[in-house]
Amino acid sequence: MSAWLPAAPDRTLGNRLAYAFCRATIIVVSKLAWSVTALHAERMPKTGPVILAPTHRSLLDIPMMAYVTRRPARFMAKEELFRKPALARFISSMGGFPIKRGAADRAALATAFDALAIGSPLVVFPEGTRCHGPTVGHLEEGIAYMAMKAGATIIPIGVAGTEDIHESGRTLPHFTKIVVAVGEPIPVAKQAGRMDRDAMAALVTQVHVALQAQFDEANGALAKR
Repeated sequence: MSAWLPAAPDRTLGNRLAYAFCRATIIVVSKLAWSVTALHAERMPKTGPVILAPTHRSLLDIPMMAYVTRRPARFMAKEELFRKPALARFISSMGGFPIKRGAADRAALATAFDALAIGSPLVVFPEGTRCHGPTVGHLEEGIAYMAMKAGATIIPIGVAGTEDIHESGRTLPHFTKIVVAVGEPIPVAKQAGRMDRDAMAALVTQVHVALQAQFDEANGALAKR
């Protein structure tokens, strides 16, 4: 298998070609428009179940994950985005699948666990929704639950600059810069049965501290560019 077309057991050849094309397009366009810099991409595991945990300030945070791993990742996207056929096809080609917000979506959770089981990286925004400013918001316990249930390694990722690209009321985006900072992997042991709530809370705290450190590094590097 050539390097530009990474294997993914849950995808057909056509899907992998579509992903490779979309990933290449995203990298070229965003590099030209926002001069994206990725820090510590070598920290990303090349195998095994991995949960990418980026900060969330813009919809652009999702395609920025193409800079930190060549492995075809999966990510949850609100079901409203799948109502437009063209957008739904693009999101699906990039590994997205719908989730119902505000409710326990067992189908989405099953898809997430299936992806982790076969080695596809899973993108989870631990803040739960788009936030503002340089401080990482409250983290949801879902990321700890999934990591502990699947025995997945968590990778905290700070993404700086995306919040300033598209201001409310502005038609055209700003052509600013973006920095993506990959943190040290946080290995999580697989646990069977009922999850220990204290262990989950401790893991959430660990991820929060690590994510804030990477967001600070990304913002610091952005300020120097």
